[in-house]
Amino acid sequence: MTQLRDTMDVLIDRVRSYINDPVDAGQHFEDQDIQDALDQRRWDVRYMELTVQETILPGGTIKWTHFYAPVGNWEEGSVLTDSAFNPATPDTSDSLTGLWTFTAGYQLALYITGRYFDVNAATADLLEQWLATVRKEYDINVSGLDLKRSQKFDQLVELCEYYRARSYPLIIPMVRGDMNRRTRLCRTRY
Repeated sequence: MTQLRDTMDVLIDRVRSYINDPVDAGQHFEDQDIQDALDQRRWDVRYMELTVQETILPGGTIKWTHFYAPVGNWEEGSVLTDSAFNPATPDTSDSLTGLWTFTAGYQLALYITGRYFDVNAATADLLEQWLATVRKEYDINVSGLDLKRSQKFDQLVELCEYYRARSYPLIIPMVRGDMNRRTRLCRTRY
């Protein structure tokens, strides 16, 4: 558990909106809990190349103003550098979508160093924690009146499945143990 970082406010707010857990007296998760869940789904990146989107001006002049990361949900405070490792300060930045703009344009390739998060997987993780507490609740029938708390459980399960399906796919390398080394070497030479 790391100390709560100010640079995480936007991401924490996004997760809160996904799980419908507003900051009030009845909130289920503290900001620290959400940050910890996000940190479990964090990628630290050094010098990831940004994709440039050119703007064509009248007369055919090209100006490079919009730079995109291949993923979104960046922690505030990521650092942009050019190919000579000089810092580049954008005029506007949107860390949630991974877009940085330079009004005057920028001629060199840009790279980002920072952290991005799988917000959907962290949301699903938090919903699973919430499910553990809701599981203890039960339905009752009083004088023919059915009160079903299981609806809350079912809705949280549905939300959890939704966000888990939207999370980044993870790749697991596998090695076949039933093939001998020589066969593997021969097959990789095609």
